[in-house]
Amino acid sequence: MRKAAAGLRRKEEPLRPESELRHLTPSPLLEFSPSAPVSGAIPFSLPDYLELVDVLGRAIHPAKRGVIPESTPAILSRLDIDFDTFIATADQFLSGFGSAVGTPQHLAALAEQRQCRYLRGVGQARSVFGRAA
Repeated sequence: MRKAAAGLRRKEEPLRPESELRHLTPSPLLEFSPSAPVSGAIPFSLPDYLELVDVLGRAIHPAKRGVIPESTPAILSRLDIDFDTFIATADQFLSGFGSAVGTPQHLAALAEQRQCRYLRGVGQARSVFGRAA
């Protein structure tokens, strides 16, 4: 994973301060494509990306505002996602949901807030988050 992470930033691009980056327009989300080099895709799997985010969040650096303490559980545990189910369904994780991802309770509350009968993905939410609606 270190090799993949190191290749994400071009060597000729200097790191820019956060105050400068704050003013940029957000880019659309990219899809994950671990097996094929797809233009405009993140070149590894979603579980690897989540692990990368978790590891980088735990790294201590003077230019970082904060750090995830070592005592904090891994990201999938913090999100209350069943690891085995997530790994088995990661390639279809987002396609199983509609416009939102969350626990069945959160999806039901969002449907109520949007004044609609349901949101697609409650079955996927039960499978991944392991909770009843």
